[in-house]
Amino acid sequence: MKVTRKEIEAASKAIKVVTSVPLNSKLSYRLSKILSRLIVETDKIAEHANSLVRKYGTLRNDGLGYNFPSDTEEQRQRHETFLKEIESYLEEKSFIEIEPIPSGLFDEAVEIMDKSGVKMSTDDMVVLGKFIAEPEVDKKS
Repeated sequence: MKVTRKEIEAASKAIKVVTSVPLNSKLSYRLSKILSRLIVETDKIAEHANSLVRKYGTLRNDGLGYNFPSDTEEQRQRHETFLKEIESYLEEKSFIEIEPIPSGLFDEAVEIMDKSGVKMSTDDMVVLGKFIAEPEVDKKS
C-alpha cells in the first residue's frame, strides 16, 4: 500500500486510540501487526527529521538540543528551508506492506470503543480508512 509519511504518522497515532480498549483477539492481532510496521516507519521519519534539525538548527548554548532562533535573516532562511524540506519529505509516498483490516472486524472495534466511551476524531477515522478493506458487495443483487 502506498501512503504518505504524514499519513503513516497519523495512522500510528489513530491506531493507538483504537488499541486503548480491550478488543477481540483477532482484531488486536491485526492491529498489532499494522502498528509494529508503522512504528518502524515512524522511527525512520523521526530519524530523518532529527537529521534535518541538526542540519538547519542551531545547537543550544547548553548543548542539550537544537533550536531555530530568528534573530538574523540567515537564521530565518535556515528555518524556512527546514520547514520546506520536512514538509516535502512527509508528503512523499512510501510503500508499506500492510494487509488491510476487514471492514467487519473494524466495525466491531468501533462498537467496542463506543461502549467503552473512547472517542475518535473524524480525522483519525479518515486516516484509518486507508487501512481498512472495502466491504464486499453482495454480487447477487
